[in-house]
Amino acid sequence: MGTVDNLSITSTTRDCFERRGLVKTSVRGLFVLVCIGFLSITGCKPGGGDEIGSVPESVAVQIGLGVGSGDQSRTLPLNFLLDPQVTAYDYGAPSWKFDGQGGSLIPGSGWTPVSTDGGFFAFVERGRAELEFWRPTNDDLGMFFRARGIPSERGDLQQLSVILNGVTLPAVDLKSDLSDYRIKLPTEALQDGLNRMELRFAFATTLPETEDPRLLSAAFYAIAIVPSHIPAPFAFLSSSGFDQTSNVLSIADGAEVLIPIAPKRLFSMGFGEVQGAVEGLEVVIDVAATATQGTWGEIWRGKPEALSGQRITVDNSWNKMGKMRILVHSPDHGFAIKGAQVYFSLNPDALRDSPFNQEETSASQELTNVFVYLVDALRADKLGPFGGPADLSPNISGFAADSVVYLNAESASSWTLPAVASLLTGVPPVFHQMMSGNVRMGWQQLKPLGLRLAEEGRLSVGVSQSFVVGPAFGFDQAFSHFTINSQLSGRELRTDSLRGILRHQLLRNDGFSKPLFAYLHTVGPHGPYTPTEEYMKWVEPFPGKFDEDEYLPGPFSINHHGSDPEELAHIKALYSAEVAYEDAAFARFIDFLKFLGVYDDSIIIFTSDHGEEFFDHGGFDHGKTLFEELTHVPLIIRFPDGQWAGREVQTRVSTMHIPATIGEILGLDWGFPVTSDLSISPRVLDAAGRKLSPPLFSEVHQSGVADDGAISYNAVWDQNTKCLFSQTKIDQFGQSEPYFRVYDLEDDPSEQHQEVVDDGSELACWSGLREWMHFWIDKRDQESPDASLSVDEKVRSQMKALGYLQ
Repeated sequence: MGTVDNLSITSTTRDCFERRGLVKTSVRGLFVLVCIGFLSITGCKPGGGDEIGSVPESVAVQIGLGVGSGDQSRTLPLNFLLDPQVTAYDYGAPSWKFDGQGGSLIPGSGWTPVSTDGGFFAFVERGRAELEFWRPTNDDLGMFFRARGIPSERGDLQQLSVILNGVTLPAVDLKSDLSDYRIKLPTEALQDGLNRMELRFAFATTLPETEDPRLLSAAFYAIAIVPSHIPAPFAFLSSSGFDQTSNVLSIADGAEVLIPIAPKRLFSMGFGEVQGAVEGLEVVIDVAATATQGTWGEIWRGKPEALSGQRITVDNSWNKMGKMRILVHSPDHGFAIKGAQVYFSLNPDALRDSPFNQEETSASQELTNVFVYLVDALRADKLGPFGGPADLSPNISGFAADSVVYLNAESASSWTLPAVASLLTGVPPVFHQMMSGNVRMGWQQLKPLGLRLAEEGRLSVGVSQSFVVGPAFGFDQAFSHFTINSQLSGRELRTDSLRGILRHQLLRNDGFSKPLFAYLHTVGPHGPYTPTEEYMKWVEPFPGKFDEDEYLPGPFSINHHGSDPEELAHIKALYSAEVAYEDAAFARFIDFLKFLGVYDDSIIIFTSDHGEEFFDHGGFDHGKTLFEELTHVPLIIRFPDGQWAGREVQTRVSTMHIPATIGEILGLDWGFPVTSDLSISPRVLDAAGRKLSPPLFSEVHQSGVADDGAISYNAVWDQNTKCLFSQTKIDQFGQSEPYFRVYDLEDDPSEQHQEVVDDGSELACWSGLREWMHFWIDKRDQESPDASLSVDEKVRSQMKALGYLQ
């Protein structure tokens, strides 16, 4: 008897398997079985001949166990790995429909949705838009799109110029009716990995016969980067996808699907009926360990119908993620066949896996992975661990039970740009200077967390759904790999697409062959609040009487709808529904980490950049005050191996402490300004007597917010004593207010009653401010980065639309 990765088979049986192509061991760390009907192998018999026979009973039983029986096996939901929102990221054609939900073709800035009678279109606003895509193959590539140009008021045709990685391609005239276009992409301009594309148009104008005030240039229905040999790109794009209703996976001729294989697991995929739409198609299935840099080992090849009823089991004995690829092509033609695809019918239990070694159920990581999952505009008091409704966030509560919960975490600011810049650098806004929305970070001297960890040998990945945390403000330079999937102005909940982008990054960038740092920025609870039908149960008890546009932050505030208790209850319920969606999306993210075998050994951080005000102090939205509904944010950290799990930390901390905490846990002391003594791990807090130095500090400075000028606030916390300074003495409504206020957060957590300012409280506030200034301001001139890079006018207009600038 011989043993191959814990499966014992006779040498003659193994020879037969190898002769028939049913066992391959050429790929490092991966052992593959192709099982037909589980109990019989066509073309092999125990004696080693080529007649049809049965697998020896001992082998069949072991194969059955490997496929997933036993307490530690699991059936994976089909949309877990074939998610209809993200599965197009895995096709050879990067995008099968340009709706912002699929494809490794990622829309950046400049795109705006407009619904028309003709269906969904993505419009380009103000003459410029950005795209990013991963190069799908080494073939000659072309850009395909179905679009119509918006002519000028004089009737001039629209003109498009494409700039690929800095290389300008010949201009193309766009007709005013919907038409198909193909632009050849020069090979010398393409890069391995991520490519950047800018679309520039000759002019922008308003849509005729509409009241839409936006200046638009073109309307796109579909767009993709496809191999040049594809004869009918639109049909090709439309035929690939996963139908969640029928459980049918469709792969077009020339396309592929990549599926991750968890480390130290037996992954099994079973097929029902498989049919090719035309003659001459072939299915190829191969596997790769991600450390092999794209080296594939073929495990199955044949006509689609021959795959019917088969199950493929891949034993990934390596401690890194592997991947399986399903490819459809027409070998006898050398080019894709128009309208050809293969339909794979999948049973509900088609995807299964289990530990290949029952005593070792998770991957052993050489170095700890780090995940920061940030939900934009999420109030802490909406979540169960922070006193919110238990049934609104059950999954986040479950994660909190396995982690350390920081009950009193404060953000460095009350809007995204300065808050995230501080979270990634560990310094206050006055230090990095990204406070007004007029400058973008240069990162020349002040290194963000992503670059620090990249220098330590990690794959550093950033994925953001907010254009604020994107190239417009330099955040694309804060990671070794960055993707902007702008959804801030969108009307659909698409947080799941971040998981798909991360999965794509891992599959395309060698997976966990290096330890990973990933920053994921979601925008679900950020306005506009547009929950899907599934989550409207939170809204139905609180109906509203206005059209949905009236519940946007601007109209709702301007029209004083918040003064109506019923309307205020309605918009709060819309927000709650968005929170419930984010809770479910976060659960799917955690499931994905567990599937990959990296949950136990990783640092996983759940937090937000700021909260949201619902007239707690007379206002709505965020970025205009520093009251607790905006600065108090959720912070939950799961340390490796569940260390300190279940602990609640009362000490008031800041999201600015996150870089130092990560560094301390990883054994890295980067020196000022992220020294390990600024860590907020329980180990450091216990040693420090649960008191942080310097005191916590937050600030917000916005020009043109109030009617009579700018607002400018600073806040200092000495545990439960909060000191609030109004530098301009003008509130967000243009009314005069005191320069100095004090709140006792223990007795008055919602800050409805100012404390009487006496000598003692004033002295405590000024002492805290002096201590903070001594720690930070004295070093600013020597350490501050060059943040004087200007922000273009288009970005400024987007900031104004969101209410950040006037």
